[in-house]
Amino acid sequence: MGLSPGAEGVWHAYFYTFERPSSDKVFIRGTVNDRGRLEFGIDTFFIPEGKGFIIDRASDVKVRVTVGTTGEAVIEDLILDGVPFDPSLPPNTITKKEPPPIPPESTPTPVTPAR
Repeated sequence: MGLSPGAEGVWHAYFYTFERPSSDKVFIRGTVNDRGRLEFGIDTFFIPEGKGFIIDRASDVKVRVTVGTTGEAVIEDLILDGVPFDPSLPPNTITKKEPPPIPPESTPTPVTPAR
């Protein structure tokens, strides 16, 4: 599967082929399973027992993957609502990343006339 960069560092598939792409293309090597589905070896991520609630609370889940020159992909990290997965968070912790504060509108500084 050939990949191309997209917004916010997320890469997207843009072609599938049974042949190895040219060396200047980024690709993930996969296989077709007995059900006709593509598998890339990145479908499993270890979650410590009792920590699945952290993922369940997330509204946006992404996986950071490293892809080698031969197309082999390895999961580097799980990103939940823009924050790397941290299994050490206590149960009451909200994992959502708060957006940065919006700066106040610029107001001109009053000028005191010289006397």
